[in-house]
Amino acid sequence: MPPLRPTFVLYHVSDVHFGSAFYPPTTSVGPLARQHRRLWRAGGTLQRHVHQGFYPHSVDSCEKLDEAIKDINRTFRPRRRILVASGDLTATGSDSEFVNALSYLHGRIVRFRDPGGSIGLGYQVDNRLEVPGNHDHWNATRWSFLKHIGSAASPLYGTYFRVDKAIQVHGGPTPVSAWLEDFAQDGVQLQLMGLDSLAGSTKRSVARGYIHNDDLEYLKKRVAAADADAVAQQLFPVRVLVVHHSLKFSKHPASSPVPFSKITHAIDPQSLSALIDFLHDAGTHFVLTGHVHTPLISQGPKSPQPPVELRCGTTLQGAPRGRMPSPYGNVLLAHFIWKGNPGAQWETRMYQRKGTGKFSEPDPPSPFIHHLT
Repeated sequence: MPPLRPTFVLYHVSDVHFGSAFYPPTTSVGPLARQHRRLWRAGGTLQRHVHQGFYPHSVDSCEKLDEAIKDINRTFRPRRRILVASGDLTATGSDSEFVNALSYLHGRIVRFRDPGGSIGLGYQVDNRLEVPGNHDHWNATRWSFLKHIGSAASPLYGTYFRVDKAIQVHGGPTPVSAWLEDFAQDGVQLQLMGLDSLAGSTKRSVARGYIHNDDLEYLKKRVAAADADAVAQQLFPVRVLVVHHSLKFSKHPASSPVPFSKITHAIDPQSLSALIDFLHDAGTHFVLTGHVHTPLISQGPKSPQPPVELRCGTTLQGAPRGRMPSPYGNVLLAHFIWKGNPGAQWETRMYQRKGTGKFSEPDPPSPFIHHLT
């Protein structure tokens, strides 16, 4: 039996899409807005698969997420609380959207309709790690249909994602878009890795994932150093990678015809192969992803072999006319790590919000549980 209080909880949010310069279409002005309204009225496949990615965050969902995390903290009383965001913090990558995301995820926002009240996750967690998504690479001031990616990133992008320009990878300074932070608690070492799955992308990439080899080389060195610390301190390591693109969505034959959604949602086959090799070599246990707006929790009668992908749907995104952004509604994943004897136990619970309700587990709850030894 695990102890009564979990050693860690990772609050996994994704595709929160703070703000938007283009929604609602009827209130936008200027040439871009006119182009946007024409595309919006076209409807059909274009509206479903392109425009849904630009729906901005829902203020109601922000308030309900704030309440849900408070409830989980009170119920489980975790010893260490960590917020993990697996990309697409903004809708169009503008400076104002980064500021809004930063204010909510790292601090508090005054709730004007409730004087004296505020919402925000910064004071409810001890640590946080975010990775960028395809929307975060774009800059709304240079918006043009299907030409967002690449050098058009907002000036705040580098500041927000802490890209270190002096990392030693090949014996000299190399810019990287990868992170590793390790946390020790109750005999468990959590190695929390982050990776930008669009670091090698170009303007022609649209939203397809391209991973830079230097980022994987950097993580290899950081994992080796963290493993040495775990051995020296007699800690049990739990290795987790946070990345925007889904691994399961990307597994398709490279030679077969691929629909547009898989071109935009998938990781380039060569990048995917290199990433899978790294995950196995590093002994990674779990990969936390997002991007496709539908959750994925591996279930089955037998524990799957690592690495296990746990994908979060869109946590805060709204939709026009009261519709939900996906059939799953808004999704929060709570990943608990319990100290085992020996090893550790991982438990994932999914909380969904549909309509005007709160974030809640399905009835009956069906948590994913995995034992690490």
